[in-house]
Amino acid sequence: DSLKIINNCTIGREAHGKEILRQFLSLSRQHVEISFIEDSWKVKDLNTTNGTYVNNRKLNADVYTNLENGDELSLSSQLKIKVEIV
Repeated sequence: DSLKIINNCTIGREAHGKEILRQFLSLSRQHVEISFIEDSWKVKDLNTTNGTYVNNRKLNADVYTNLENGDELSLSSQLKIKVEIV
């Protein structure tokens, strides 16, 4: 799966993409925040129950982590997104 991000956004069942992501019940209503900060894209887990992973590494809640081209962002066991920065 892929998700095009061109602005800062929040992703979850009731945030950006809610129509598409509603089927993933393990996703929190507001799961992650993706932001462009200090010349790079960053992701932050919003204190979710099931966690967020980048390249199989669990993120600490409420801490920004860099996203690089080709990274795998896992929002649940069923939803893995390949990061493509253009």
